Formats: sequence, structure tokens, C-alpha cells
Amino acid sequence: MEIDVGILEALTIFRQRVQDPMKIDRLIQTHRLVKSLWHNGSKFLNAYTLHNHEHAINLIKNVVRMVNNIDFLNIKSTDYFLLFQACYLHDISMVIHPNIASFNESNPDSEVLISQWMDEMLKIENDVTRTFKEDHFSLAEIFQLRKKIGRLQVEAFQKVFNFFENKVRSTHPQDSAKYIRSWQKGILSHLSEVEADTIAKVSESHGWDSIHVYSLKSEAKEELVSIKYMMILIRMADLLDLANDRIDYYLLKQNRSQMSLLSRFHWISHLISDGYKLDVEFNPIKGVPLDEHPIEENIYVDIFLNTEIMAAMAVNEEPCLNIRATKGLCNSSSNPLKKEGTQQECIQYELFKDNRRCNSDLVRIDGTGKKCPFLCIWIQKKHEWLFAELAELKYYLNSVNSNLIKSDIKVRFFYSNLQPFDSEFYDDIRSYLQKS
Repeated sequence: MEIDVGILEALTIFRQRVQDPMKIDRLIQTHRLVKSLWHNGSKFLNAYTLHNHEHAINLIKNVVRMVNNIDFLNIKSTDYFLLFQACYLHDISMVIHPNIASFNESNPDSEVLISQWMDEMLKIENDVTRTFKEDHFSLAEIFQLRKKIGRLQVEAFQKVFNFFENKVRSTHPQDSAKYIRSWQKGILSHLSEVEADTIAKVSESHGWDSIHVYSLKSEAKEELVSIKYMMILIRMADLLDLANDRIDYYLLKQNRSQMSLLSRFHWISHLISDGYKLDVEFNPIKGVPLDEHPIEENIYVDIFLNTEIMAAMAVNEEPCLNIRATKGLCNSSSNPLKKEGTQQECIQYELFKDNRRCNSDLVRIDGTGKKCPFLCIWIQKKHEWLFAELAELKYYLNSVNSNLIKSDIKVRFFYSNLQPFDSEFYDDIRSYLQKS
């Protein structure tokens, strides 16, 4: 086995958190397997951001960062072993070639495409009969017919391709869990049956609705394996792997025109993100009894953007649900782009889960309707899963923490024009937001 520099980054974490040399060895085996499977990229779909071993190591680092900053989510060495395995394997189905024949199985989306193609074939049949009738034979009409059929075939191919892209995206958590279980007798034989099943459950949970994770009954502090905490951590770690090291700018420029609008949206959203940091502040409240939360725990998720597009954009729907945005100057001690104590423009989001609408001053209503800053609409659409997850986490912490502490979580997006933003990227994002 060739030495992989990437594993060196994770080894220190394995030694600190997992500790057991035999378990560390099995993590290295999984790292080697995942790296090998992803070596030539996805075998069918090429428009994904990184979901390989590099993504896994980012998740592992994110897990440690979350545990270090949110003390309540502390887990045991066995949990770390299982969770780190899940970090490697949770997206593994995305590298496997999908079963093309499944397009012909009973599926509402494929049935729609097949019905559309049948309708087009009936029209083509009429065109062919008219063009090749015996008393009339025009090369010009034949040429136009060939062009039309070619165009329809390209459109059909693109629709079928998009069908599989969306299918793999939407079902990959469940599919990855199936692969983990089925591979236990083979390429994952270094895991026991119980370990593989637990890893599969944790992996699959990153695609669940948040309520299905946070409503699980758990006594993680006493359980031998803290499955609920592992689920929370892998979901948060996955959502926070949002920086531009998951894509390549030049590859995006070359392939943009061949990508679906959804893939373009994800790639460009990563392009403008320079990473994130966590800030935690504890503020004592004078005069508050010890059993009525006299200490405020403020958790700030600070995300750094290298673009600034604050122009107003028309919005046709209701104000955003369960978030409230405010714009102003914020001071983040974790901002790598500024000296400590320097304030910078940011959009800060408060998080809720009681179905309240945003009543921010950023929402403007004029004679043409409701308008919001372009960047704010973009952030809300890209990070709606992150906002929902953090809101659930905030309410969960307040339901299980001691009476001493009341927790609040806010997300702050620091923005600045550090990099030029290509006009075609702006058009792609605008088109996606208008169609969403």
C-alpha cells in the first residue's frame, strides 16, 4: 500500500479519540478501501462535489470540532470508531454505477419520461410518413427531420441522465447503508456484523428528516454505544463540509454548460465558501436563580463567503420560515480573514422551529412586490438543511442540558468581495433561485 498523505491528517485524531491500535488499523483499512473505490471518480455521474476519502477526513475533523465546542455531545472511544467508519462510508453508493435497467421499473418519474417519449414518437411517425410519401421526396425536408430526431434524442438522453442523477442523490443514504451491510462478508470483513449494522444505521441517518433523529429516545450517557449522538454529529459534520475545496474552479468553468442547473448551484455555492469556524461564548446573567438558566451559552457558526451580492431580488413566495436575518457589523474572533477585534459586514440568522416567518428589515415591499437581498435568498436556499438541523440541535440542548445553562445557536455569514464572481455563475444561481 502506498503511503497516503491524507491518512496522516486523520491518524492523530484516531490516536487521540479511538486509542485502540487494532481499531485504528481497521480505520486505516476502510480509508484505503474508500480511496481505492473513488480513485477514478464516480463510475457514472461526474457532477458531484467531492464525496471521497477527502470528504470523509473533513467530516472527521468536523466531528472533533463539534465535540470540542458543544460539550454535551461528548462520546466514547467506541463511538468515535463507529462514527469515523460512518464518515468514510456514508456516501459510498455514489461511486457505484447505478442499475440502468431500473429506469424501466415502476417509477412515477420514469413513467412520465416514457410517456413523453411515446408522444414524441407518434409525432415523429407522422413526420416520417409525410416526408417519405411516394409522390414527394425532398432532401431538405429529410435533413430537417434528421435534425429534429437528433435533437429529441439528445433531450431524451439528458432527461434520463438527470433522472439517474436525482435518483442517486435522493436515495444514496439508504443505498449506502445497504452496501455497508452487504459488503460485511466481503470487502468490509474487517468489521463485525454488529459493527457494520451500527455503521449502516448511522450512515443512513444523514439523509433522514431532522425530527426522526432528535425524537429518538436515548440515554446516550449510559448506553454502551451512543447512536443518537453519532447521528447528530455525522449530520452536522456533513452539512458543515461546505468550503470550496470540494470543487475545482477550472473544472466548473469547462463543464458548466453540461451540468444540470442543480449541480451548478451546488458547485457555485461551494465556490464562494471559504470555510467555517465555531465560536462559543458563556455569559452569566446577574440576579437569575441557579435553577432558571443563569448562564447563557451562545454558539456561533461563522461561515466565510468570498463574494458580496446584496442587490435586491424579487421573491414570489412567503417570507422564509423559521429563520430571521439581520444585517450588520459582527466581530468574530475566529475569522481567518481579519485581525482579531476587527468588525466585518455579516448576515446573522436566528433559528426557530415554531413555523414563524422572517420579519427582517432586509425584506422590502414596494409597488412591484416583495424583495430580499440576493445573497440572503441564496444562503437560505443552499443552507436550509443546516438551518433546520441547528434549530433542532438548539431546542434539543435546551431540553436536556442542566438548569444552569440556556443555549442559543446563531449562524453568521461574513461576506466580502475577495474574489471576482463570473457573470455566468450569477446567471446560473439566479435561474435556480427563480425556478425553486
